[in-house]
Amino acid sequence: MPTAARLHCRLKSATADDHARLDKALTRHDYFVSSAGYVAYLKRFCGFQSAAERGLNTSNAQLVLADWPRRQRAAQAREDLLALGAAEVDGCTSQATKLLVSPRPEHVLGTAYVLEGSTLGGAVLLKAVAPLGVTAEHGGRFLASYGTARGAMWQAFLQALAEWDARGIVHAEVERAARAAFAAAYAALVPALGSEARAVKPQSAPLPASR
Repeated sequence: MPTAARLHCRLKSATADDHARLDKALTRHDYFVSSAGYVAYLKRFCGFQSAAERGLNTSNAQLVLADWPRRQRAAQAREDLLALGAAEVDGCTSQATKLLVSPRPEHVLGTAYVLEGSTLGGAVLLKAVAPLGVTAEHGGRFLASYGTARGAMWQAFLQALAEWDARGIVHAEVERAARAAFAAAYAALVPALGSEARAVKPQSAPLPASR
């Protein structure tokens, strides 16, 4: 397998069950069949996105992903909520969600993998909420993140994964951080179970000698 695809394939496989679990939860809660449901989704995902961005900023993610500032999108979710007339935008529904990210490149990349992957799903969700009057210009800026540059941004992230992989990062730690991020997203989006996955933090393994 080419080096450029190796870590991505491992992450995709390691988080497949987590991804499926989250997708089922979204369907079960009918977030995209009514305006009220979509606002609830935005509030909850805004809470998760904000917590993840705070964790990554604290961990100096820009030292791992040079374009990290451009990848921060929580502000777009808040703008969407304001455009849709939602209340309590600043706190968001899941403000108690915490995602602790260490400065290790593995943990930054694993967390960012989940955030960046959500931009791909955003294109599908934007079509799903179109009957509600949501567009990329009104209420759907978060789902439309990166616009026509969505594919290029994803490829740039995969390239960053490959470059760090070539430097000898620990795959298991990247996977652990990605799964922790999925758990935090699930906690934010599934209110009845949210208390079970607060303050998720990946456990660290020894740094590789080749770093």
